[in-house]
Amino acid sequence: MNEPIAIEHALEPQQAVERLAELARRHDVTLTPGPDATAGQLEKAMGFLGSVRGRYRVETGRVEILVESAPAMVGRETLERLLGDALREAFGA
Repeated sequence: MNEPIAIEHALEPQQAVERLAELARRHDVTLTPGPDATAGQLEKAMGFLGSVRGRYRVETGRVEILVESAPAMVGRETLERLLGDALREAFGA
C-alpha cells in the first residue's frame, strides 16, 4: 500500500491532532506520536488476522495516513474504505 489516504480539514493542526487521537481511541488504534505530535506511527490489532501498521501526519488543512503493513486477508480496497470513511466522519469531509 503505497498511496496515503488523505482527508482535507479546516482545523488548526493541534485541533486536528486531538480529533485524530479521539478517533484512534474510539477504534482501539494505538498512536505513537513523534517529537512534535503532528506525525507518528499507528497500529490497529485485528485479532487473529494480525495488525495494521502505518504512519500518520497532520498538516494544516490535511490529515494523511500511510499504511505500511496489513494482514493479507484484509484487502486494500476494504482497508482504504474503512480508514477513509472513519477519517471523513471525524473531520467532516
